[in-house]
Amino acid sequence: MRLPADWRRGKKIICHWRRRKREPIQQRDIAVAESIPDPNVVFKFQKAYLKDTSYESPNAPRLLAEPKSQQVSARFNVTHQAMDDKQRFYEVVLHVKVEAIHDDEVAFVVELQQAGVFEIAGATPEELPIMLEVRCPEILLAFARQAVCDLVVKGGFPQLLINPVNFHARYSQKLRADAPQVQG
Repeated sequence: MRLPADWRRGKKIICHWRRRKREPIQQRDIAVAESIPDPNVVFKFQKAYLKDTSYESPNAPRLLAEPKSQQVSARFNVTHQAMDDKQRFYEVVLHVKVEAIHDDEVAFVVELQQAGVFEIAGATPEELPIMLEVRCPEILLAFARQAVCDLVVKGGFPQLLINPVNFHARYSQKLRADAPQVQG
């Protein structure tokens, strides 16, 4: 086994043990290590459940016989509320509406509310909205994707996979929209 050139010259390189190719630690690895969350903050995913669901396929018999491409759109919304007086447990609901259009006709519409219970404690007032509007929906999206796919397949259509959603960007847009605009 040959040693890396830097070892042969007497320079010691610290390697991250999880890397397959034993690459040297980069600056971004140090930044990730420094961003480890505060150990006093509690963030636990307790439960996931479907709160409400609806599937409609008004033109199913005719459209199922014609396997053609469909234009699919998905919309998302997030709501949350504290479940107890101590504001330690929160119910977060991811509202999903998926609509498929084929030649100006509705192929199917899926609406669901994927909910989850999260335990959050010790977060600062600045961190709490980010956890409720970004981190929780990111977890719930996997469950919602599966529920939508199951409903679409059971309705006789091909498998539908919802693309990943950048909830952080959506939250940033919401903050910009809610911020008062300064007129100059």
